[in-house]
Amino acid sequence: MNRRDFLFSSGAGVIGLTVLSPLQSIGQALSPKTAISGRLATRTPVWLKRFDGASTWSLMRKRRFRLLMEGAFAGMSAPFWWDLCIHYTMRAYMSKPHYVIVQRNRYVVATGTMNHCAANRAMLWVDTRFNPATSSVPRAVLAVLDAGTSGRQLWLIDNHVAVTGTMSDIPRHLRQSISKWLRSQTTFRRLEGGRLQKVTSLDRNLQAETPNLKAYGIPLSRCEPALRV
Repeated sequence: MNRRDFLFSSGAGVIGLTVLSPLQSIGQALSPKTAISGRLATRTPVWLKRFDGASTWSLMRKRRFRLLMEGAFAGMSAPFWWDLCIHYTMRAYMSKPHYVIVQRNRYVVATGTMNHCAANRAMLWVDTRFNPATSSVPRAVLAVLDAGTSGRQLWLIDNHVAVTGTMSDIPRHLRQSISKWLRSQTTFRRLEGGRLQKVTSLDRNLQAETPNLKAYGIPLSRCEPALRV
């Protein structure tokens, strides 16, 4: 092989590697390994309990948590927040994070408020114990209190579809957590400017409706009279 042929072959090899390297990166991103890691993040929510007492932000910034939320709330979006996915909606309404609390060694509750707008706040509730044989994702609910121009509205984004339409569809601990969160701190209630004017639940089928307030543990004292009927 003469010098010219050698230089040509070497140059073609370098160009070929340069062109192929982005394709290799794309192939790795789409490989079964990535899909498997996403499934594992969804199917093993017990790791959330390690964040007991930690800042909500320390949990939200984890890639594993994002994968969990994408799996738990797959196909769901927030109609009150530009139809963005639940994970990004959560980051917006918890941009001023509070803390993660684990109760009964099973339920994970994370809370926070919107930065520069403390009247808007959110609470995430996750049941880390579930049966993969009957459910592909853990039960998770994001409660968002939005005090915007349209009034004070509570959104309940539930990744479950009600079966009976009664209180038996709602875990008792979820009701207790929502009730405690809505009653918490006089400062938040003052910033909200008054009682709730509207409550909307959104299930996995994206069916929006006004839920049974008692079923979700929403205190009637926090609602306008028109909602109590």
